[in-house]
This record gives sequence, structure tokens and C-alpha cells, in this order.
Amino acid sequence: INLSAQAKAAKCKANQAALESAAAMAYAQNAANGNPAYPSAIADLANYMTSGYTSKCTYGTTALVYNNATGSVTCPNHPR
Repeated sequence: INLSAQAKAAKCKANQAALESAAAMAYAQNAANGNPAYPSAIADLANYMTSGYTSKCTYGTTALVYNNATGSVTCPNHPR
């Protein structure tokens, strides 16, 4: 069992979930302002995250995939 790899995968999955929560917060704020939409790019979620967030896999340099139609965030290496 490679616990280090499992821990890194868990961190990546937690980061994906945090970014999705940020997308939901942005959607709610936009909806309250009459524009019910997710931010257009993952970089737009930075305002809703702490300073340590990343839009890349925490176990490598693979970019996370953001769907601005649904607010979902996925990692090609660590699907949830």
C-alpha cells in the first residue's frame, strides 16, 4: 500500500470539492445579483478560496478541468 500516493490523491479530491464549493458560492452570489451563472473560468474562483488554493492537481502539474455550465471540477488523475 502506497500511503503517500493515497494521501496525495485524497488531497487532490478535497481540493476539487473545495473548488466546487467556491463555484456554488459564486453562483449563489451571481444569482442574488440577477445573473444565475457559474464563473466562466476556474481562475475566477480564486476570490472564494483561501490563498493556498490551486487549480492544478496537488500531486503533479495536471490542470484541473472546470465545467462552467455545472460548476464541477475534476482531475484526470483522481476522479471522484
